Amino acid sequence: MGETNRKVLIFHSDYGEGHRHAALALAQALGEMDGSLQVKVTDFMRDTHPFLHILMRRTFFSALRYFPAAYRLAYRKTKEAKRAPLLEHFTALGERRMATYVQTFDPDVIVSTHPFASQGMAYLKRLGYVDVPLFTIITDHTDHRYWLSEGMDMYLVSSDALKAKLIEQGIPETRVLATGIPIETRFAALPEKEVARSMLHLPQDTGVLLVMGGGMGMVDDAEALVEALISMDEAFTVVFVAGHNERLRKKLTAWRDHTLQDHKVRRLVITGFTQDIALFMAASDIIITKPGGLTTSEAIASQLPMILYKPLPGQEEDNALFLSELGVAWMAGSVAEVVRHVQKLWHRPDMIKKLQDKARLLDFGSAAYEAATIILQALDRPKLRRVLAQEDEAPDYGLDILDDFGDILPKHGTS
Repeated sequence: MGETNRKVLIFHSDYGEGHRHAALALAQALGEMDGSLQVKVTDFMRDTHPFLHILMRRTFFSALRYFPAAYRLAYRKTKEAKRAPLLEHFTALGERRMATYVQTFDPDVIVSTHPFASQGMAYLKRLGYVDVPLFTIITDHTDHRYWLSEGMDMYLVSSDALKAKLIEQGIPETRVLATGIPIETRFAALPEKEVARSMLHLPQDTGVLLVMGGGMGMVDDAEALVEALISMDEAFTVVFVAGHNERLRKKLTAWRDHTLQDHKVRRLVITGFTQDIALFMAASDIIITKPGGLTTSEAIASQLPMILYKPLPGQEEDNALFLSELGVAWMAGSVAEVVRHVQKLWHRPDMIKKLQDKARLLDFGSAAYEAATIILQALDRPKLRRVLAQEDEAPDYGLDILDDFGDILPKHGTS
């Protein structure tokens, strides 16, 4: 990697923590593999559509929380549509701002971990504002039409099963690679369980249940769930990660300190957003979580048995179904069902081993490095010519830059 000043622009957006964490994981891997790169990670909607971003983000989370049935219906109706005209219209707004932002940084490769950015960058390429390789990293385990855009050069996906779905929708096989979803590079070499517990000051003599509600901490019955888990006869230590939901963290902490008996207080650990998720997963026996793409990929890399709890409408429901069918997770729709699953797994080591064996086959721990390898190979090509906005005609964008990459990666899942 003798060249210098090569640049990679990575877009995410904060409609859920997974998109940002995938972008940061990829940036970390790129930096470790080539220290000469200039890598910029930025929020696409915030930086290129600042006013629209506030409105759309508020609308998105309100729909999930207050109108889940309507969100589910909209998601299903657009999932396999031939086009996404509404999304294309929104992302095309602020065309000049988008073009100026990209051309100011002057990247050699652009990567997106969010469909809004994928649509926006493909739109700029079709207009001729940029002519560099475009990558989309799909941060869910299943497909949706919003991720697909005319002009995209390569899709990096979680599994061979998802790759097959994209091919069915007309994406050429040479433009889809199953790398896994990029996760923090620490997941490639996790410590032993006893070491992780010692580092986190967790007990060695109880089972540890990790409860996560996603980066936004969206668990609507957290108190009931935690109380049921902490009251089980098996005497687990429960670690609840509230993410960025500081209100939930304070509420649960107050409930624990004023309601539980001393011996149960010591077995309930509550934390907000933490950089130590890899350690917590290494230290745990079972995870109860929302089925976001990043969290579930991290759990798979940790070979941590998953109970997927009350998935949100849309992509979480699809993720949950896919992962349960793949044999790496169980689904639960109620607190009572979570408790039954935990008890069954705890008393049936053979079932835990079966889930772990399935997870081991997916080998997601090195996903960030695998995605970075593909992007570095694209960078090794000569830099493609920029197309000025005022040109009368845009050139053909059929780059076909990745025809030689198909045999360099391991298989992820089955189709």
